[in-house]
Parts: sequence; structure tokens; C-alpha cells
Amino acid sequence: MRIGVLGPVELTAEDGTEIPVPGARLRALLIRLALAVPDPVPTDVLIEELWGGAPPNDAVNALQSVVSRLRKVIPAVESANGGYRLAIEPNRVDAHRFARLVTEGNPAAALELWRGEPLRELPFASTHLARLRELRGTAVHQLCARLLDRGRATEVLARLDEVRAEYPLDERFAALEVRALHAEGRTSAALELYERVRAELADRLGADPGAELAAAHLAVLRGETPKRSVAISGRPPGALTSFVGRTAELAEVRGALTESRLVCLAGPGGAGKTRLAGEFASALAEEGSTVWFVPLAPVGAEADLAQAVLSVVDRELVLPEAGQPNVHTAFDRLIDVLGGREGVLVLDNCEHLIEAAARLSVALLAGCPRLRLLATSREPLAVTGERLHWLGPLSESDAERLFRERALAARPGAELDPESVTRICASLDGMPLALELAAARLRSMTAAQVAERLGDRFRLLSSGDRSAAERHRTLRAVVDWSWDLLDEPERMLARRFSVFANGARAETVAAVTGMDPDELLSSLVEKSLLVLDVSGDVAAPRYRMLETIKVYAGERLDEAGERESGTRALIAHYIEMLEAAEPRMRTAEQLEVLRQVSAEQDNALTALRAAIACGDSASAGRLIMALLVLWSFTGFADRHMDLVREVLATGPDPDRMETVVLRLLAHIAEPDPTAREREIMTLLDRWAELGGAVRFPFFVLVEPVFRSYFGDAESAFAAIERFEDNTDPWVRACCHLARCIIADNNGDAKTADEQARLAVDSFRRIGERWGLGMALGALSDRLVIAGQHQEAIDIYQEAIRLGSELGSAEMSTQHMVHLARVQRAAGQFELAEQGLLAVLERSDSDETGMQEVRVAAHLELAQLGVSAERAELASEHLGHAEDQLTALSMQTHRHTRARLGTVRARYELTFGDAGKALELLGAAYPDALSTRDMAMIGATVDTVAAALAALGHSVRAAEMLGASTAVRGTLDLGDRLVIALVEELSAALGEHGYREALERGALDGRDAAFERVNAQLTLRR
Repeated sequence: MRIGVLGPVELTAEDGTEIPVPGARLRALLIRLALAVPDPVPTDVLIEELWGGAPPNDAVNALQSVVSRLRKVIPAVESANGGYRLAIEPNRVDAHRFARLVTEGNPAAALELWRGEPLRELPFASTHLARLRELRGTAVHQLCARLLDRGRATEVLARLDEVRAEYPLDERFAALEVRALHAEGRTSAALELYERVRAELADRLGADPGAELAAAHLAVLRGETPKRSVAISGRPPGALTSFVGRTAELAEVRGALTESRLVCLAGPGGAGKTRLAGEFASALAEEGSTVWFVPLAPVGAEADLAQAVLSVVDRELVLPEAGQPNVHTAFDRLIDVLGGREGVLVLDNCEHLIEAAARLSVALLAGCPRLRLLATSREPLAVTGERLHWLGPLSESDAERLFRERALAARPGAELDPESVTRICASLDGMPLALELAAARLRSMTAAQVAERLGDRFRLLSSGDRSAAERHRTLRAVVDWSWDLLDEPERMLARRFSVFANGARAETVAAVTGMDPDELLSSLVEKSLLVLDVSGDVAAPRYRMLETIKVYAGERLDEAGERESGTRALIAHYIEMLEAAEPRMRTAEQLEVLRQVSAEQDNALTALRAAIACGDSASAGRLIMALLVLWSFTGFADRHMDLVREVLATGPDPDRMETVVLRLLAHIAEPDPTAREREIMTLLDRWAELGGAVRFPFFVLVEPVFRSYFGDAESAFAAIERFEDNTDPWVRACCHLARCIIADNNGDAKTADEQARLAVDSFRRIGERWGLGMALGALSDRLVIAGQHQEAIDIYQEAIRLGSELGSAEMSTQHMVHLARVQRAAGQFELAEQGLLAVLERSDSDETGMQEVRVAAHLELAQLGVSAERAELASEHLGHAEDQLTALSMQTHRHTRARLGTVRARYELTFGDAGKALELLGAAYPDALSTRDMAMIGATVDTVAAALAALGHSVRAAEMLGASTAVRGTLDLGDRLVIALVEELSAALGEHGYREALERGALDGRDAAFERVNAQLTLRR
């Protein structure tokens, strides 16, 4: 969407539809956030600028209310660093585009954005308004100066009339008006104006006119004739379409040519080099500079190059006098013509004559000291003094805007659904020519059909502008032109490189292609067949291939019969690389290794899918297992279970370790894994027999937890004992964590506390973040139950940081939900709410882990509403949680449904009827039991106790608290409901009576407690 503040507030969707922003305060907030994009605005600043010196009593909550209302209009409003921001590109706001255009020296385009008085609905905006007015003054001055230089004084005077009242003492405008009046022949008026301004400056400021105004006055006194535009020759081709994007590049090229006499605009075919060079040349011509534009594509031989340039630059010059001999060569004549002249020579499309173009450029610059030269080419000229400017794909927003404009020109009124437009632009790498060819297809197809058929892009984009050069009429012709300029070793490496999905580093290219790539990679980069990416590891940069070139090179790979050998090499390399990286992922080197492996993830997935496609189940099994380790650390494992099933469908050897583990994971991921309990236990036994801990240490933590869930605690602890003497410190640390988890669920609070701290200490010594984050979460849970809120808060904040360092949004957001739970328990309601709203913003996706986090956040917000006695907040988020239940797996659905039932019951206890709360608990309790999660069951039993107390059954309520103690091994003193209930029951029954009832409820252990709770709920029903 786009935001306009340079006039009445405007908010428009991508298709131009206006979005209403109701309410002056809402529009003021939108304006202020838009002015700051992409930075956040602190809360106190927003309050001051929205309300001035009279903020409401509860200003922070009032601001939050306005923010919440604005989010419903524009969801991009985010909480950030103690304030709020708009998560959009600056270019989406007209004020930012305006400032950029003024800075780039494009005043006409800037002033078109000015629609009237800006910021009218931001009442305390004097500083922002002053800045915008100053920029507008600069733009008007720039434009008027250019118009005056072109002899258009009448237009200058008309524009100055419009702004005189706004800038009464601005000497820049006075100087322009003096010059314009003089140019119109109104010398007396010019002198009178100067005297009037001089007097005003003296009276009001006590100052004399500045240098610019004084110089204009002196020019009038001397009768100097104002300068006019210089005639130009060799004009660039006239543009028939709008110039979309590239404004930044245009400014950069202009700047580069002021610093260097030779600039090469290089990039792949279809990137828009000729168009950009033409726009640059036209802009210079409009400003009165001398420009020669020489198209070299039609030139077939190096010998004809100098003559082609001469035919353009010699047009305006006088021929030799009659009888004078003309014995100069074309080059000599060029030196004669250009030797003393000042101007810019544009050589367009040098790549097929690259060596000759390089020699000619150097010679011309040496012989013509006032000449500057801009060359366009698919590779650099590679000469001393060359300033290189690479032209790559358009930005996402500019690519989509270009496609939409060209598509609507091809078929006015065409429906351009955003998803198809985005797919087309991404698939075509944001390259302008390819987008224009695709847009032309909308004469006979829909956008969705074009997007669907881009897999066969060379056939699809096979007709374009009939007037264009042959190499620009089809997509294949664009790439053919570049491919034909390669030698055979370059072509061989380029076609073999096409097996990579996401580029590769030089050593990977060597391993997979079987070639020594160093010189060839550099050559392919220079010829725009590859792109050098130094955004990651500068010491080991990646080489990438644009998608269209990759498809073309892939066709050449098939023609050469090298597809199978290339795929085999790719599979072998990524098995070796991932398996070698796995042990290092579990050490202090973790972040660096994960960064390196994550960069190769797309290529490894390509290798995996290739192994599946050719039925290589052994290789597929090794690849998926290595990738699952990576995804477990970064929080993506659950999202790739379809790949696990695809590997199993290839029929792998059932006795291979990978097969056993994959079958286990597939069973666990089923909607109801308890239905496969026997198979799961059998596979766990088989895993242990095969010595799985040696091959897959990750399962050292998983196996005991599975055994505890599907079997019993005894077999789980026995599994742990097998690994406790392992030489790997990470395995031993996992043993502590597994003991903590199982002891916690078994009601052994003392062991759980001890093992949580041992796990934290062990993972800290190792320096591995995932295990440490898990251990910190377990320790925090123990501290919360003990009522040690502040220590738990500090630990959760560390766990959140660790998740962020790992790049695991799932891990960090899960910890954010837990942190909010502790903050709520500690009475920090505002902080808890802010954190949970941030979770909802960060988890706004349909990915598996994020769905679960989002529902958990809604449920915690509902519980927060209950605790803070805010019925509307609780009701709203209970509804959201219930609406999203269907998106969860059956196992997660059970947990969520049980917690939802418990929170609904607590809502009724606080805002409704205790009897109805007990009825809700009758339905929630079986769900809680089915989870086998003692913390979940205990929370439900605590709520049963609270409902009984509210109905006046204090003894039975205390007995239910006793049952809860038996279930989880201790009272949950981190739960505000339990804390309040203990105080209430102690007062009602006396300390002795309360203790007796509590002990009766806990008598005979957990199973008896389950029966006691069930009997109470049955009795109630």
C-alpha cells in the first residue's frame, strides 16, 4: 500500500483502491509513523505530538487504543523498541519519495507529489512541516533554475508567483526572479525587485543581499545575456513507455560520471542498460549539456567501430573547405572533432566488440581531456580508470509496478491478482525485458496462466516488440546473445553450474562440476552469466545464476548429456558436507556452522529431491536425516514431514538406521500417534539395538521422552542410563535434560529441579545454544512453580535471545509466550500483553510451528484478561483460539482444547457462574487426561478446586488442591489462582483444617487423585 501526507491524508492499496482512515487521531498517528519509516517512534514522542501539552490521564493506554484501531486499517503497524513503527518501505510514503527525488536532482517529479498543505492533521508538527517546506523550496529553485537556463523565463515567473508568499525573504527565489525578468527584457522591473528585496533584508534582518542575489543584480547592470541550452547531437532513442524504477541507479551513474571520466554500466541482457543510459543522456540534454549517444549493436566488425562513433558526433560540424584534403582516418577525425570539446559520449552495447571498444575508449579519453564516456555492456571494458556500475534485477516493488503498467497497456482492464504478479516477477528475476515480454502475453492469457507456464518460459516469451532489435524480441534471443559470446570452457562450467538451486561457493563448484573454476567463475561474472554475492561471508563469497539463465544453461546441460553425472555429484557432495557438519553443530561453533549449512539448504534440498526422484533411497535417507538435524536446531523440522514420507515411499532398507528413525518420526507426526503406540515402541527398541546414539545423538533426548509418553517412566530412565557414560558431552547434557523432563511429568519435583540446573550448566560449558535454550525453559518452569518469578523472567529472556541467535522464530516466540505467562503471574500485565501482541505479529504465517505458537499466545492473552479482570480481552482471544483449533494436529489439538476448556472455566469463575465453570471442567478434564501432561492436568484440577471454593465447598476445594499436588508433585505457586485459593482456604478452614484436607486429597498418590477428581466432577454432573 501507499501513504500520502503531502496534502490530505491518503492510504491506497496496491491496485489504487483508496482505504479510508476514520478519525483525526488515527490519521495523525498514521502521518507521524509514516514520516519516520522505517524507524520506530518512541511512545513518549507519539503522545507529545498527538496530544501536545494536554495528554489524557492514561496516555499510554490511550495511545495503545489508537494503535490498535490503526492496525485494523493498516496491519503493518508494529511494536518496536519502546514505541511503534510502520513495517513498510520508505518508498511507499510520498514524503520519503519527495525527499529522495529532491536529493537526486529530479525536482519536476518531486513537485508532482505535492498535493496541497502537508501534515494538516498532525497538530504539533512544526519541525516536520518546516523540513518539508525547505525541501519544497529547494525543488522549486532547482526546477526554476533549469527552466531559466533553457530560456523559459515566463514559466519561471509563473512558478515564482505561486510560492512567493511562502518564502518572502528567500534570496534564492529573488535572484531567479531578477534573472527571469531580465531575460524577458523587463530590466527596470528586475532592478526594482532587487531594490525592494535589499531594503526588506536591511529593515527586517539587518543584512545585505547574499552572493547569488548580488551576482544576478550585477548581471542586469552589465546587460549580460542569460545563457541558453547547448545544441546536442546523437540523441538517445525516444522512450515510448514510462521509466519505472532505477531512479537511484540514475543518480548513482550521474554521480559516478562526475568522479570518473569512464563509467561502464554492466549487467545481464534485458536488465535495462540501454534504457537507463538513454534516460541519463536525455536528462543531460534537457539540462543543456552536449551528449552523443552511439548504438553499437548494429556494428558487426571492430574496424567499423570508430566510423560508427564518427557518424554520430560529426553531424553538427562544418565539413572541410573546398579543395582542402581530407586524409584523416575515422579515429583521427574523431580526435579532431572531440579534442577540445566538453561533453558526454555514450557507447551502447559494447559486449560483442569489447576489446575494440576498450581500446577506443582509452584512446578517446587520452586525446580528448574534456570528454567523459559512459559505456553499456554485458561485461566490463576492463581498462584502467574504469568506474564499474552493475545493473541487476529491479526491486520487488519496482518489478511488480513495471509488470502492472506494461500488462495494463497490453490489455486495459486486465485482472492482475497479486499472487500471480508476485510469482511472475520473482520467477523472471525482476529483469525488465523479461517482465515486458511476459506482460505482452496478457493480450491472450491471464496473469495466472502466464505464472503457471513460466516453467516453459522460452516458448512462452517468444514474441515481443516487432520494432526491437532481434536480440531483444524473445527471451531466448536475449540469452543466446550472451551465450554466443562465451568460449567452450565457460559454457561447460555455466551449464554444469545450473544444477545448483541457490548458487555455490568456489570450492563447492569445483567439487560438483569437476572443474578448476577460479578463472572461469570470474569470467562468467564479468560477462553477467553469474552474479557475485558478498552479502554473507566476504572471504568465501557465493556465485549465483539468475533463474532465466539457469533454465537456459540447464537445457544446454541436457543437450551435453551431463545431467545424470551432475546430479550424482551434487548428491554425493551434500551428503558428505552435511554429515561432516553435524557434530560441529552441537559445539560452541554452532552459529558459524549453522550459517554455513543454512546457506546450502536449497542445494541440499535439490539433491534430496533428485535422490528421491531416481529412487536412491540410501542417499535420500542420509540427506533427510542430516537436514533434520539442521531443521531441529532452527525450528523447521515439523514443516518437512512430507519429505520424510516421500523418502519412505522409495522403499528403503528397513534395517538401515535412517529408515528406523524416519519411520519413528512419521508415526509421531501422525494426527493421533497414540494409535501407533506399539509400532513406536518396537521402533525405539530397534533403534537402541542398532546403536543409534552413535549415528544420531539428537535422538538421545527424543528416545526417553517418547518412551515416557508411550510407555512408562521406568523404561525412559533405563534408556537414559545407556547414554550417561557417553564420551560426547552434548549427549551427557541431553541426559540431564531428559531426566528433568521425565521427572517433572512424573511428579518428582526435587529430581526435576536438580537435573534442570545440571542441564543448564552442561550446555553452558559446551556453548551450544539450542540445548541451553531448552534447558533454560525447563529450569524456568521449575522456578515458576516455586513462585520465583523474577529469576524465571530473567532466564526466559536469555532463552529468547538464544532462539533469536539461532534464527529459530518458533523457539524464541514459544519462550516469549512462556515469559508472558510468568509476567502475568508476577502481576506485570502490561508487559505481558505487549509481549504477546508481539508474538502474534511475528507468528503471522501458516507454518506448522507458528500456528501452535499463535494459538498459545491467544490462550495466554485470554488468561491475562481473566487475571486482569478485562472480560473483553479474555473473550476476544478465547474466540480466536477456538477459531484456530482446526489448523492444529490432533496431538496439539488435544493440549489446546484442554487448556481452552480450563481458561473458559476460569473466565466463568471471574465473570460468570461457578456452576457453569464446573460443567465446563467436566468436559475439559478428559481432554487434559488424554494429553498425559501432568502440568496440564494439574492446572485443570486447580481450576476444579477454585470452582468448588466459589460454590462454598471449602473442604472439597482443599482436597482438590491436594489431588493437584499428587498429580504434579507440588503446588503451582506460580499460578495467581492457586496462590489466592490457598489464602482463601487457609482462612476458611484454619491452617490445620486446610492441611488435613490437602493431605487427604493427595493420599495414595497420582492414580487415586485422578479417580478423586473424576468422582467429584461426576458427582457434580
